[in-house]
Amino acid sequence: MPIIKQLIQKAKKLGADEVEVVYSSGTSTSISVLNRAIETFDTAKTNGIGIRIIKEKRLGFAYTSNFEQLDETIEQAIANSKNTTPDEFNLLPTHKAVPAFNEKIHDPKINRVTPQEKIDFALRVEKAAYQADQRVKKTQDVSYSDSEYNVEIANSHGLNLSYKGNHCSASADVIAEENENAESGFGFDVNLKWDNLDAQKIGEEAAKNAVQNLGAKPLPAQKLSLILEPKIAVQILGIIAGMVSADAVQKGRSLFIGKLGEQIAGAGLTIEDNGRLKGAIGSAPFDGEGVATQQTIVIENGILKSYLYNTYTAAKDKVKSTGNASRSYSSTPSIGPTNILICPGDSFTPPSKTLRVTRLMGLHTINPISGDFSVGAVGIFDNQPVRGITIAGNLIDLLKKIEAVGSDLRWFGSIASPTLLVSDISVSG
Repeated sequence: MPIIKQLIQKAKKLGADEVEVVYSSGTSTSISVLNRAIETFDTAKTNGIGIRIIKEKRLGFAYTSNFEQLDETIEQAIANSKNTTPDEFNLLPTHKAVPAFNEKIHDPKINRVTPQEKIDFALRVEKAAYQADQRVKKTQDVSYSDSEYNVEIANSHGLNLSYKGNHCSASADVIAEENENAESGFGFDVNLKWDNLDAQKIGEEAAKNAVQNLGAKPLPAQKLSLILEPKIAVQILGIIAGMVSADAVQKGRSLFIGKLGEQIAGAGLTIEDNGRLKGAIGSAPFDGEGVATQQTIVIENGILKSYLYNTYTAAKDKVKSTGNASRSYSSTPSIGPTNILICPGDSFTPPSKTLRVTRLMGLHTINPISGDFSVGAVGIFDNQPVRGITIAGNLIDLLKKIEAVGSDLRWFGSIASPTLLVSDISVSG
């Protein structure tokens, strides 16, 4: 947008030492169906500009979606800086060439798909769930959604970058019933390409996840090896992603404070964050500050190698940003993963007596500082469904007990994992 350069110039004239302008726009569609009929069909558009200024090392920020108020927004950002404390690490990234980004993150076909085709897709997901197993009696939510976005960022150091992308997704949440027992099951997929989104697969997965737990019974307290399916492992990975944020570490809110270079997990565990991964939802040429995305090895063979950084936290630690600034036009940069994954290993044969965990409840209650947890679980033991289970322990202990990492990598949005085998974990009924 030509106006971005004008906004930077105006902010400089009003006394800002450094200026950044972020523009983003987007469109989205969301459809839900219930009982073989459309329930809701919503479309939305977003459009806005955020202005971040630094004056005498004080940070000021303001944003607007009303482009007739841009002058007032600049003035507000400068005024807001007067209420903040000077911080030597407040700075904007300098202009650096962003490496060529050849990944295709925009599928024109998504834009050409008609509203009726999108509705029909959601209905096919629901139909697939019902046809997969006669014990599926109802659906709680079946949906289709897509979004398209445009991002442009420029600053007073000469940085001026832009890109656009889109993706589509669908999900199903169903109920299976048998002998007065009822269980829910969820199926989901998100994809960069319309042609790769599979209604049949999503519906069948939801049905499978519901019926596999029918008739579940309690499990006596004991120590067992656990099989963590990809959908469970990514939940744990999501917790780890928050703990390796340099912001969390610097604020004393992470289990991994002071552990760089230490063995914190089994030797088979390698975790990487990669903002340039082919075919991945979180791929982009640059982050929320205009810093080039990259591959960052977070944990390698069980050893903690790196935290995730934006410009501010990198300055505090005297390192380079890893390109993990995350933001919208209405917020200042925080830190978030791009595409984070547990790197696949080799296929393995699990021990005969293992608990295959199919659902975890309360994982968000893990203490981010101590790593202690106690969560509810549902699973399969000795080919029988079990429920009412509590799994308790410490996150680092659990990571160190990872004995095998499978080859069946699966993506859930921008986070992925294969199956994990974890030994000697206390479970109680």
